[in-house]
Amino acid sequence: MSYKELTKAVLIAGCVLALNANAEESEYTAAVQERLYQDKHVFTLWGGWTPDEDFTVNYPISLSYRYHLNNHIAWEAFRGTYFVSQARDIKNQLIDDYGLSPEEFDYPLYSFYTSAVFKPTYGKDSVLNRWVVNHETHFSIGGGLAAYNTEYNYGDDTQELAWAVRVAAARKYHLSARWAAHVELEESWAFKDEGVKNNFALNIGLSYQFSRQQPLSETNEELNSLYDYLGVSDEK
Repeated sequence: MSYKELTKAVLIAGCVLALNANAEESEYTAAVQERLYQDKHVFTLWGGWTPDEDFTVNYPISLSYRYHLNNHIAWEAFRGTYFVSQARDIKNQLIDDYGLSPEEFDYPLYSFYTSAVFKPTYGKDSVLNRWVVNHETHFSIGGGLAAYNTEYNYGDDTQELAWAVRVAAARKYHLSARWAAHVELEESWAFKDEGVKNNFALNIGLSYQFSRQQPLSETNEELNSLYDYLGVSDEK
């Protein structure tokens, strides 16, 4: 074989290998499992903590209803919150030790919101290599009304109802086909007469699913046996 023929053979072999490599890359596929839990009508009871007030500590208690349009989009039709407020030690210390009190300060009373919810991720974790926990991530943005109470050291309290916006990020952990737990970080802004008032909250929720969409894979008998082994049923 001449040098020219050898060179031509090497070039042809290189081209063939390159084409095979590109074909393998283009044919790569990833297997994504269907969701085991698919929500529809969900009510959630929330409890939380709002740490960023100067003179009060506030504990929001909320009830929300979400309608899930599909696996990625939901509408939180309403979220009503009532705040339980407790005076901080610094306020009582100023009054008891120095005879002073803040001229005025405000704190939230209640709020109502409606929000759009985006659910971009869904996955599962293995706990101690014994249990599998399905979870998903939620991001929400919405608007509504927020009520605040303002206390004065020279007169009666006043209350104000203001327009407000709210954003939140949450992780949802499915406990069963019906029940789920939530951990949520929330930030809200109320547009009061004297300026914008913002609040940060850490919330924990427990939700109940009233009607569950059956995944197509649940019609598979082998998968049904697996669900029975994992203790998943519509009665939970």
